[in-house]
Amino acid sequence: MKIIARIELAALASLFAIGSASAVPVTGEINIISFNDPSFAINFATNTVSFGAGNNAKVTLATGSYAGLLNATAHYNNFTYDPLSVTDPLWATTSGGPAAQFSLTGISGITENSGLNLQLKGWGVIKVVGFDDTPGTWNFTVNKLETSFSWSSINRPVPDGGSSVALLGASLLVLGGARRFLKK
Repeated sequence: MKIIARIELAALASLFAIGSASAVPVTGEINIISFNDPSFAINFATNTVSFGAGNNAKVTLATGSYAGLLNATAHYNNFTYDPLSVTDPLWATTSGGPAAQFSLTGISGITENSGLNLQLKGWGVIKVVGFDDTPGTWNFTVNKLETSFSWSSINRPVPDGGSSVALLGASLLVLGGARRFLKK
């Protein structure tokens, strides 16, 4: 009986060890808007979005893992959206909290009204210091009002789809099976 108790204790300890070494994904949402960037431009003929040098954006919403970034400044790099061509990272924070950045790897939707507005959707990898790199989505919206453009970008992590819960359930089933086997 002591052997079974020790095996169960060892199995339980290893389960906790696995849990403590698990990934800490980025959670929450970040919204970045234009910030005093008179160089911002869209060329609808070449599908190119251009930004000025230096800090050209500001974080206006930061929840979850991004919470410390509210009001941080950021820099967006120029990119072409069709076909996709972007300098990595697409955006990165430059001051005001933990370092964060987003690497755009694909475009999943383009809606444009030439000369007036543009909406892009895509996916990539979100990186925030202290968290594991996490797959995420990206939305980018541009609106023209008279002679000026304004833009907004939102990033969200992609949920893991329940794989963590499934792994925990499988582990508990294995422990229950091992206990029954060892009792016999």
